[in-house]
Parts: sequence; structure tokens; C-alpha cells
Amino acid sequence: MSKEPQNGMNEKDKSKEKSNFFIALDEIMNVKNKIGEDEESKTVLENKEADIPEKKVNPPSKIDFKNVNKEINTSTQKEATIISESTVIDGSISSKENLVIKGSINGDVSGENDIIISGHIEGDVKGGSTISLKGTVNGNITNGGKITISKDSQITGNANCTTLFLDGKIIGDINASTSVIMGSNSVVKGNVSSKSISIEEGAKIKGSLNVFSDEDGRDE
Repeated sequence: MSKEPQNGMNEKDKSKEKSNFFIALDEIMNVKNKIGEDEESKTVLENKEADIPEKKVNPPSKIDFKNVNKEINTSTQKEATIISESTVIDGSISSKENLVIKGSINGDVSGENDIIISGHIEGDVKGGSTISLKGTVNGNITNGGKITISKDSQITGNANCTTLFLDGKIIGDINASTSVIMGSNSVVKGNVSSKSISIEEGAKIKGSLNVFSDEDGRDE
């Protein structure tokens, strides 16, 4: 009579159970390996994405209207008629552009824009914007805006404008509708008329001062 195994399992059953155990173990290991491969692939993919340079989109550039206006003004100043120091003109001249006079003109001068005079003019000067004198004028100066007369400059004639900045010499009358500002180097041999007159210490005047109001101006 054959003996039954004490644990109730024969060798065949044990072998089958052992095989099933290893099969299950293999499946578990395969799952773990699969998870590990997925995690590794994900890490590699993330590293590759990190290596891709980010594209930066610059915001639309804003137009700086202040710089544009500055460039326009600079460009306008370059468009000027220039009379060089060695040039002498016998006759009157006029220009729609800015005028820069470094030479001599024997005649009247008129311009619709700025006029800068560092030379000599024998004649009347009429401007449409501003007139800056750094030389001499034997004649009247008339301007609808501002006139600036620098130190060591001289007018032998009348000055008619809105505002006058004077630090030079005028032999003639001054008529400014808004204001006259006289620096310490100013010399005036004539009458001064304006709504406002400012005189620094050291300025010299030989003539009368007439400060008028708006009502006086309307009456005239």
C-alpha cells in the first residue's frame, strides 16, 4: 500500500504550484519593468522638452511720438538757406525755409521761418517765427514772434515783436506787445513800450519806458 504525503500534496501538485508561483513572479516583474520603462521614457521626454529653446514673442513696439516730433524738428532745422561768412549779397533776399546768415547782405531780408543772423545786414529784417541776432543790423527788425539779441550784438533801428530778449545794444525804439526782458549787458538808446518790462541791474536806458495794459492796446 502506497503512503500519502503528510501535507496532503503530491510532488506533481508541488511542481505545478511552484510553476504558477514563478509565472506570477515573472508577471509582477514585467509590470514593474514596464512601469520603470514608462517613467524613464517620461523623464527622457521631459528632458528633451526642456532642451527645446523657448520662443519669445516681443510685444508690438510703441511709437514714441516725442522722439518722432524731435526728429521732425531736427530735420526741419537742417532744411535751411545758409549764407556763408565769405558771401556778400547786394540785393534783397527772401526764403520760405530757415535762414542762417553768416555773411553780409546789402538789402532787406525776409523769411517765413526762423532767422539766425551772425553776420551783417544793411537793410530791414522781417521774420515769421523767431529772429536771433548775434551780429549787427542797420535797419528795422520786425517779427510776429520772439526776437533775441545776444551780447555784443547791435541794432541801429527799431525792434517790433511780441517778446524781446535783449542783452545787446539797440539804437532805436522797442515795441513789444507782450514783454521786454533786458539783461545786465543791455543798452537802449530809444523808447521802450510793452505790457511787461523786466530790467536787470547793469542795463542802461536812454529814453522813456511805456508800460501799457490790454485796454491801452485795444484803444490803439
